[in-house]
Amino acid sequence: MKRLLNIYFYCILQQPLLTLLAVLGLTIVLAGQLPHLKIDASSDSLTLEYDQDLDFFRETVKRYQSGDFLVVTYKPHKALLSADTLRHLSELRQDLLKVEGISSANSILDVPLLYSPPISLTDVTKGVKTLSDSGVDYELVKQEFLESPIYKDMLLGPDGKTTAILLNLETDNRFIQLVRARDALRLKRDTEGLTQAESLELKQVSQTFLEYRTAASERSYRRVKDVRSVVNDYKADAEIFLGGVSMITSDMVDFINNDIVVFGSGIVIFIIIILTIIFRQWQFVVLPLLTCLTTLIVMLGFLAAIDWRLTVISSNFVALLLIICLAITIHLIVRYREYTNQMSHVVRVENIRDTLQAMFQPCLYTVLTTMVAFVSLVVSGIRPVIDFGWMMAIGLCLAFMLAFTIVPAGLMLLPRVKPNYKEDKSGIFTLKFSRFTQKHGSPIIIAGLIAAVISVVGISQLKVENRFIDYFHSSTEIHQGMLVIDQQLGGTITLDIILDRKQNTATDKLASGTVIESEEFGTADPFAVPENYLSAIDDEFGSEDPFAETDSAAGDGFDDDDPFAPSAVGNTINPKTNYWFTRAGLETIESVHDYLDSLSEVGKVQSLATLYKVANDFLGYAP
Repeated sequence: MKRLLNIYFYCILQQPLLTLLAVLGLTIVLAGQLPHLKIDASSDSLTLEYDQDLDFFRETVKRYQSGDFLVVTYKPHKALLSADTLRHLSELRQDLLKVEGISSANSILDVPLLYSPPISLTDVTKGVKTLSDSGVDYELVKQEFLESPIYKDMLLGPDGKTTAILLNLETDNRFIQLVRARDALRLKRDTEGLTQAESLELKQVSQTFLEYRTAASERSYRRVKDVRSVVNDYKADAEIFLGGVSMITSDMVDFINNDIVVFGSGIVIFIIIILTIIFRQWQFVVLPLLTCLTTLIVMLGFLAAIDWRLTVISSNFVALLLIICLAITIHLIVRYREYTNQMSHVVRVENIRDTLQAMFQPCLYTVLTTMVAFVSLVVSGIRPVIDFGWMMAIGLCLAFMLAFTIVPAGLMLLPRVKPNYKEDKSGIFTLKFSRFTQKHGSPIIIAGLIAAVISVVGISQLKVENRFIDYFHSSTEIHQGMLVIDQQLGGTITLDIILDRKQNTATDKLASGTVIESEEFGTADPFAVPENYLSAIDDEFGSEDPFAETDSAAGDGFDDDDPFAPSAVGNTINPKTNYWFTRAGLETIESVHDYLDSLSEVGKVQSLATLYKVANDFLGYAP
């Protein structure tokens, strides 16, 4: 230990220029990595490895091709259901379809009109009108959009003026395939162990997925920008907002970038002002500032070099690191100024040596205890919080080393000045507190106990804020768009519910010998109306079976007779042999549907029960 200390003092006190040049070289090398620094706002950055819920969600998306979507809210300045407005809306829809990555678009122009006027099941087979067709009664259409079980609280807001275009995005099956392959190998590695070949495969798959995810994020970011560019051309005639998870993710990246720049710049300005006010000598302003900036550049460059990506939480380490690094440098400079003022006859090198010896242990203990506090975050179970804890721990260690390198070496090279040191008069202020404590010990203890009781009561009333929209300022499009969608159009964020019918009775076994295990209830697409729903319900009431049985996809953890899978839609299932297409199954779904619809927190609920209710209405209109 003594030998290392001698080497340290030699580098700092005898070779300060070479020491600073070495630090400068390291800083320049890592600064070259800064363009490669990435920000990650994807779901993969928010969860731990092989998260089972996330894995099941991805398989559900792949199975049913229920990919992500963007929502464009549309509130025209003129009447919504007028020829000019509908033409304007149609042009907007067509331009949005030209954006790369958008597979389809649904709006009031596309959905079938089932109650304008009401039709029967027989009429469905002859073709159903849409709003784009001629001879449509706009008053009946408006009433249908406001009251229909399918379209209510979804296509038209309660004010009758706001609608939306749902942009369905292409499902990225390659992304899902890569991430599930990686997670499966990770799970096996941590439970059973991997062979050498499997370890190599895990490394290759992880790298391939990381590269693919980066490219996919860039495509998603560009897509949101392209959609905004299209929307901006139409805002003169309507109030338009963009919503959806992809838009939120894209804007989060911009927010993080902006926060790093704004908070970083603000803290640098704060450092300059504070140091100028405190020390009033440029040497003692430059050294702390240089130390803080070097620490930040080296840390960010290190993260970029190892491709450790920032998230909305871990990006906050920038501001904290600058402040803590500033505190360390101020401790060193204040002690150096004290020694210089008290022992002005001593050579500078001795003052610096005494400063380092006096401050090493206090600063070390301060940094270590702070590191322990941040390292405790690694047990949180939340990936961004864990990353934030590790980043701060590494950053604190780096700040300590650079502060004890740059500050003393810089003091050795800069011109020596006599500090404009003023006598410390803080003792007068603290002395008053000590005297007050001596005279009023009992009241202070009683007041402390009362404050403790109040604090305990207050802690019991503490609540966690989870209203996502309040995380953003009211001026942001995220807040404005989500507010319109939540209040007028049934909500932005979807929740898919999977109904699993367990094998409990003999009635679960159907004539074909198949056991129905699980089917999907709900869809990520709030406008999608699978073609087989009406036909299946029609068959339940005795119509000819339009479906032919074929083998469906297997090996993915879902039932082989899944009527909701893409391969099953329209031509591969027999509703008579499926529980969920029987009256009992539909009534079960309807009870769940109605319960969810009764919750104040839930916006729009869609399920097979929605079509079941519509079919019952059709029967009432049948001749």
